[in-house]
This record gives sequence, structure tokens and C-alpha cells, in this order.
Amino acid sequence: MKAKRKNGSSFALIARKGVGKTAVLMRLYNDLFTKQDEVVPFFITFAPYKDPAEKLTVTIFNEYYFTTVIKQYIAFRLRRPEMVEDSLKIDKLSDIAMKNGMEELDKWFTAYRELHDDSLEAVRRMVAQMTFYLMHKQAGLLIIDEFHLLTHVWDDVIRLYRDTTGVFQRPAEAKWCPMLVSGSAVSLTEQTVLTSVLARRFGLDYLEPFEENHTVEYVSKLALINHLIISDEVTSTIQTLTGGNPFYIWCLLHSQYLENNNLSTPEQLRKLYENEISQSKGYLRDFWDTHFSVYGDKLNSEDTVARAMSFLSIHPGKDIGTHDIAAAIGENNAKTRKILQNLSDADLVERNSLWRYVGITVPVLADYIKRVYKEQIEGQSSEEYQTFLYWKKLGSLNRRVGELAEIYLMMLMEKFKIYLKNSIILWILKCRKKIRNSIHSVICS
Repeated sequence: MKAKRKNGSSFALIARKGVGKTAVLMRLYNDLFTKQDEVVPFFITFAPYKDPAEKLTVTIFNEYYFTTVIKQYIAFRLRRPEMVEDSLKIDKLSDIAMKNGMEELDKWFTAYRELHDDSLEAVRRMVAQMTFYLMHKQAGLLIIDEFHLLTHVWDDVIRLYRDTTGVFQRPAEAKWCPMLVSGSAVSLTEQTVLTSVLARRFGLDYLEPFEENHTVEYVSKLALINHLIISDEVTSTIQTLTGGNPFYIWCLLHSQYLENNNLSTPEQLRKLYENEISQSKGYLRDFWDTHFSVYGDKLNSEDTVARAMSFLSIHPGKDIGTHDIAAAIGENNAKTRKILQNLSDADLVERNSLWRYVGITVPVLADYIKRVYKEQIEGQSSEEYQTFLYWKKLGSLNRRVGELAEIYLMMLMEKFKIYLKNSIILWILKCRKKIRNSIHSVICS
């Protein structure tokens, strides 16, 4: 997708947690690194800092960004891919650069060592100046994974959390080095690239779930690999249960609850699905347990939060006002707005406008909420009730399903061509035949 303005040549790819964006971006980086020599690729991920226990500070950001960019620049120039995975300190990187005739980097090592104040302004200057210098030497592509996490970085100088995404304002405008950023917190990432100081500098697109024909192909491949017996009827049912979500499909077809590698009837699939989403060892249950645990008290503090999630889960895709949600959960509007904000921050619900939200459209998430919180809310947890929910769901073949997919790399590369083919990356690099061939090989492999 091309940005709306000429100074907005960067691109943002958005999908929910666990989609597989990182795998795709790493594959793109690896191919750009190994299959061409005209454009320097940079890949920086902040995924480790999704864990609240890992505090991302301005100081950590400063060191991580500097060492990663310099290391990958040197590695690309020397054609040494093994350097990318090595943990190299500043002095070692400086030594490698000087021994290989890259004296032009010496001033950046000196500037970094003299950067005693780790203020945000100092970081801003370093990022802008160093990125501009390196990119003037050679065109590049700056890939940043989990970009939204940079909205919450601890600044020791003022003893507060800061939004540091603004440090990339000038790099985002560099036509010779577009940025490709990704984010799994949908609402926060949209806000970051659409309404902050980076507004109008990014094109924006989303990863969608598989269509039924892609699901059929994917299920067939997994069944062949895992030696599963599976019927066409079950394949269609899997599409309904998962909303065409490849990660969820993978979970079902790799489950320890599969009996005799046989999924020839919908009843066998029902039992498998129930175990996966209700048992602690199920992949589906574990995935959402982990996600909910990250947000702790915000999601598990009181029954009204559970009631709000339950209400939204039984109205998939419906546009619902805050007032209606407040009435349904028996809470005042102010408290309900706070609850909904927490759910939005946790990327569990989608805001439609200022005070309106969309009912949960991810089928597995909706089922997880119904099962995990049903007893807490209504005291209903019998197997008969869960069976009723299952068959009722399968009767709703045309309901709106998940907005975004949990994409498994094996099938995503084919879908990703839709976005990459029309993206600003190819627009920037259209005159470079080697890059075009490299990206084409990523898509078609």
C-alpha cells in the first residue's frame, strides 16, 4: 500500500497477538540479507518486552537500537549472516569495523560512548542522525517488530513512562529507507501510526483469516503430514469453529487429545475442540490463558469485567454502545468505560467509535470466555450446556468470524503477497531488479 503523501513512504502491518508476523518479517529480512546486495535490511524486534516483567527503558532502548543497527550494517557489508545472531558489545563491534576498513563508523561509536545522558532527546538525535547517515551510504529497509511497545518506555530522567515512537519521525520520512513496522495490539498500533507525530507517514493494512478454500488446502496438508484421517465434512466444520484461523487449525490437528489420528466425524471434532479449549494442556486453552495472565488484575479483578466479556462474546460483530453494555452488566457508565478501555488495551475488544464497541468476532476467544467465565457469571458449566453451544455455533455458518488470523508461516507467505506486492517497499525499490527478484522469491517459496 502506498502512503497518502510522498513523505509517508513507510508501511505498517497489523494483526493480533500470535498471528505470525514476526516469522514473516524475519523471512523477508533473511532473503533481503542473502539474495541481494543493494539495500541494507535491518530487523529489530521488541517482542521480549511484551512481558511486563521485562521493563523497557530509554537506556535499554538506546543500547539495543544502536548495537543492533550497527551490527546488522557491518554484517551485511561483510556478508557474515552469523553476526546477526551473535551478542556483540560496543567495543567488539568497533574492533570488527576498524579491522575491516569501516573507519566512517568510528564517529558513531565515539558519539555513543559519550552519550552519558540517556534522555529521550539524546536518543532522538542519535536515532535520526545515525539512521540518516547509514542510509545515505546505502539504501535500506528498517523493519521494527512489535512497534506499539515503544509507546510505553520508562524514562529515568523524568521517572515516567514515555511514548518514544516519535524518535522515528525523521527516519519514517526517509524515502531511501522506508520503515516496515508491525504490531499485535491492534488499537494501540493504529493509534500510534495514525494519530501520533507519525500520522500520515505510514500506509496501513491488516492480515485477514483464511477463506474456506485456503482452509481446505491447509487442513489437507497438515492431515497428510500428521497421517490423519479427516473427512470433508470435518474440514468444513473446522472452518466454522476457527474462523479460518491457521494457528487454531494447527492447534487442533496437533492436539494431544486426538484419538487414533482419526477426525472422520463432527462428533470426534467436537470432543477434540472441547478438550482443547477447556483443558489446561490444550493448545487453545494455553494460548488464551497466557494472554489473559499478562493483563492480570485488569481482566480478573471483578465479576463485572467477566460479564462485559461474556456479553460481547454472544453478540459477534454487533455495534454496541457503552450505555447498552453498562445496562447488561449492571454497572454505571463511567465504570463500564474503564472496563471497556482495559479490554481494548488487552486487544480483546474492538472500539468502533468513541463510546461504541464491536462484539467479539474471534470464535475461539468467544468460546474461551463462555467456558472459562460461564460458571463465574451464571453458574452454568455442565457438559450438556457446552455441547449445546457447540452445535448452535455450527448452525451459524454465515455469521461474521474473526477479523484477523493467527497466521502459520507455511500458508501465510502466499497470502502476504497481496500486501507486499502493492506496498511502498516495491514502489521504493522498483528500479532495483535484484530486490524485486528477492521479494518475489519470498512470496513464492
